[in-house]
Amino acid sequence: MLLLQYKSSVLTKLLFAIYYSGMNELTTTEVAERLGISLRQVQTLIQRNRLPATKKGRDWFVLESDLELVRERKKTGRPPKHKAISNSSKKK
Repeated sequence: MLLLQYKSSVLTKLLFAIYYSGMNELTTTEVAERLGISLRQVQTLIQRNRLPATKKGRDWFVLESDLELVRERKKTGRPPKHKAISNSSKKK
């Protein structure tokens, strides 16, 4: 019976390894670099369930395919100021 349990756990681990081998997992630091945001913002997206992630030990991992879920997110905060056209450039 013990041998059967051992074989099934090895088989399960092997199947998970095959399934996840085609998926590229990124660390939160890599996600922040790819999205051009801070590490804290990535952690907030994960905490608010806007970015799916898996915790392994103490680290969080995000599938590369899931980056599209937040790549086109709405930007919050104050919009950038537009440069005013000076009078000297209008006269020309």
